[in-house]
Amino acid sequence: MERNIPTHSRPEHFSRVQSQTPSEPEQTSVVRQHSPTASYNATIEAALERRLANGRESQRRFRERQKARSQSTEVRLARATAELTGLRARQATLESRNVFLENLATLHAPAQVQAAQNTQAARQANDTGDAICTISLQDPPYYMSHADVNKLTLPAFSTLWTEYVQKIGSCLLQLGSPASTAPTLQLVTSAMQRLTVEAADLCAVLLQAPVANKALITSRLDDGEATNALDKEFYTSLMELLSLTEEQTLDLIYIRRLYHTKRNDLESQRKIIIRQLAEVELQDAHPSDSFLSLSALISSVQQITEQEWAIYYTVLRGAYRGVFSTLQLANIVVHCYPYLPSMERLLETVAVTRGGPAANSSSNLQGENEQTAAEWTAFSEYVALLAVNAHHEYVPLLPFLTK
Repeated sequence: MERNIPTHSRPEHFSRVQSQTPSEPEQTSVVRQHSPTASYNATIEAALERRLANGRESQRRFRERQKARSQSTEVRLARATAELTGLRARQATLESRNVFLENLATLHAPAQVQAAQNTQAARQANDTGDAICTISLQDPPYYMSHADVNKLTLPAFSTLWTEYVQKIGSCLLQLGSPASTAPTLQLVTSAMQRLTVEAADLCAVLLQAPVANKALITSRLDDGEATNALDKEFYTSLMELLSLTEEQTLDLIYIRRLYHTKRNDLESQRKIIIRQLAEVELQDAHPSDSFLSLSALISSVQQITEQEWAIYYTVLRGAYRGVFSTLQLANIVVHCYPYLPSMERLLETVAVTRGGPAANSSSNLQGENEQTAAEWTAFSEYVALLAVNAHHEYVPLLPFLTK
């Protein structure tokens, strides 16, 4: 039998449990309503993240492809620019050579006319004592007087010198090849000696003029910048390449001492004349007397300058055609290209490597005496002997001076 319990008499906890029981299904239903929305949002966010990651990856690949194309374009542009520069240099060289060949067109006459001209030029050289430069870069060879050589422009001489260097360098490569036979070596040696002597003679003529001397020594001969890059380190390595003997080294040191002694003596004479010029300017003399005095002093300065260049040329010939062998001179010519070798730099390098004083040292500032004058006379005879006979090997100097 069921008992009716009054509501007000029920336990309090029973009322709370009873009141909470119906609300549990409602709470559960609320949670179940929100779960699909959260899962959908998570899916959307994941898709967006993947899309952003794919976009970033696509952008990265695009930038890499763009960078690669840019680098490839730069490489092709640099290669094309280098080829264009080379073609322009080649064009300038060919144009210079064409101009030079046009100026020498009269030298490329038929064989009979050419032979007659050569015979006449040789006869005139014997009569006047003027030397003739032989140019055998082509067959048949042609000849130029010193006056014609001095008329050469720098581009024309550069074209000639470059051809000589190329042919001499080719001979040196063949001489150094182990595959060359004895007959081939003999022919190549003969060609190397002939070309080297011709190039040295041609250059020596131009170097006698002060203006041409400076232009040739300070300029490149391949249309490059006019800055001589042959520094002390280069000449030191060049001396090691030449493998000079002890006798050659002593001869070059002797020539250097003789050269500076003569130059210093002339420099002292020039300073004396300059002081005399200043004194004449201060004198209160008749204009005719001043004119005669100044003319005489200026003439003396001019003679000293001519003597300086004669000394320079004599030392140049003695070193290049006597102390150095033709093979060593060929190596000097080829390795110094596109510049001309400096005789003074070569002498200084030899002296410094042996512990000698520098050119501006006080030990070199001594005047000429009777012994130095006698030594210079003997050295001049040595150089004259070299001009008479063709020597391709080292010609000792010191034994010649003791005769």
